[in-house]
Amino acid sequence: MTARPNFVRRFPLVSYFVIALAISWIVVLAHVLPDPDLPTTWVTIVCITAGPFVAAFTVQAIVNGRAGILRLLRGLVRVRVSWVWYVVVLLGIPAVLVAGTVVLPGALASMDVSMQAVPGGWASYLWNFPLVLLVGGPLLEEPGWRGFALPRLETRFGQWGPIVGTLVLGVIWALWHFPQYMMPAWAAQNGGVDLPAMLVYIASVLPIAVLLTWIYNRTRGSLFMTVLAHTSINAFSIYIGPMFPAQAGSLVNGFVGFGGAALLIVLFTRGRLGFDHYLRETSARDLALDGVTATAVTVSVSRSHA
Repeated sequence: MTARPNFVRRFPLVSYFVIALAISWIVVLAHVLPDPDLPTTWVTIVCITAGPFVAAFTVQAIVNGRAGILRLLRGLVRVRVSWVWYVVVLLGIPAVLVAGTVVLPGALASMDVSMQAVPGGWASYLWNFPLVLLVGGPLLEEPGWRGFALPRLETRFGQWGPIVGTLVLGVIWALWHFPQYMMPAWAAQNGGVDLPAMLVYIASVLPIAVLLTWIYNRTRGSLFMTVLAHTSINAFSIYIGPMFPAQAGSLVNGFVGFGGAALLIVLFTRGRLGFDHYLRETSARDLALDGVTATAVTVSVSRSHA
């Protein structure tokens, strides 16, 4: 029993990913093995997305104790950020999704802003948004992906740590979803069960990871804002298909829209994705709880004086 906590303390990132993937994949298998066509309920989604949440708090408790748990909780309630970020998250993200869709073949010609195909029309966004936030994944995923794993990955690859760490996280985040392709409803919403669709899915997740890293870093590690951004992506995606029937079910729009946004972020931040801002605005104590090394801080300081 003693060896297990010691392993977690020595390899917190590996431990986090193993626990997160194991919990979520076991839940998916328990759901699909008895009957692959069993309807997916909100309870199932909560149990699947609990993997990153449980893993983050478990590993933090072992590595940093009560202080580590409080560190994650503080990020979840950090709502006091510039109003600009609320505009980016609540309006900018839907605009990016629309922009990534209208340029695709047939999308603009099929555009239907009436939203008659969605029960409740546009008004339903007012209750779908909080529903997706609470039980659709973002609230349980973000403490793990961005709150625990991201800072540790950003600090591991020197000057290019933010972009390399984000891409590594993006690939793992995408692969974490893959067992859900065994769930017909989820597979249908994400391009179907075939290799090209899966590759497009990964290609669309990577720029989203870049966007969320940038938001997290620029809001001083606000998990609240990354949860809100993740929710904005998932909730508005429900409406893209009915709005542009010619591209319904396609994930290419996400790759185009978020890919363009991610490219601009990488260029304007020179690949740092706001990590230097995060290091400057975060206390040394919290950086230690995030697993950020002194080397990463030194690199940031040297860049600011270059």
